[in-house]
Amino acid sequence: AVEPPRHFFDRLIETESRLVKLFTAAGRTDEVETHYRQALLLWEKLAAQSSAPFEFRYALARTYRLLSNFLAANQRYEEAEEASHEAVRLLEETLKLPKAKLPSDHAKLFTVMRELANGYYNAKDFPRWEAISRDILAVQRKNLVPEHLSIAESLAHLGRNLLIQKRHTEAEPLLRECLAIREKTTLPDGWGWLRFHAESLLGGSLLGQGRYAEAEPHLVHGYQGMKQSDRQAHGPNKGHLIQALERLVQLYDSWGKQEEADKWRKELQDHEEARAGI
Repeated sequence: AVEPPRHFFDRLIETESRLVKLFTAAGRTDEVETHYRQALLLWEKLAAQSSAPFEFRYALARTYRLLSNFLAANQRYEEAEEASHEAVRLLEETLKLPKAKLPSDHAKLFTVMRELANGYYNAKDFPRWEAISRDILAVQRKNLVPEHLSIAESLAHLGRNLLIQKRHTEAEPLLRECLAIREKTTLPDGWGWLRFHAESLLGGSLLGQGRYAEAEPHLVHGYQGMKQSDRQAHGPNKGHLIQALERLVQLYDSWGKQEEADKWRKELQDHEEARAGI
């Protein structure tokens, strides 16, 4: 078989993302699923034919993960779990390929590892998510400058993992470093909300340690910054906003400030209803 050129892969990925955005914006959810399933057939065919199947195996796993997210959002949890497990299996197999078939480019390898981390997150396998996140960060620290935005991204992923595991004290220095990088470094257009997301996560680490007065400004400012960025092209998704609001409600409930807790609870309810289309 003829090896598909690299730009062919890039264009397919870009087209896939654009189609899904168009279908979603138009409320054509049935076509989103159809598109994902057709894409799976295409990537499976390409992965089988390619003599260097790294990119195509990755794309196949990525599409399974996106399908899993779509199914879970539509409350088809058993199907979502099956798709998620298939994504993880494919990515684990990809990382076990002979070294000659793996990319020498660290950025490409990180892409696969990051996708596998997403798979472990979807599967709620937090220990393995943590382990691969630490591996990614360790390699990045050896190969990138200390204030590289990719390091900030990895710090945010690892910090978020530790928050979910309620290891708030361990998460704090990682999230402080992440926020410091994002405050010092110019973020790409449309991605300024990442600075506020890091601030909200840091507030969550302080909240989990019972340091309410320290947590409050980070949680309030972080949420407000993300909310203002909501309509940007690359703004935060609804899940990020809802999680930031949940942290605010938890803060004021734990602090015994019921009036403030109720105010943020109402805003949280409004967001959840909007997300559900109520």
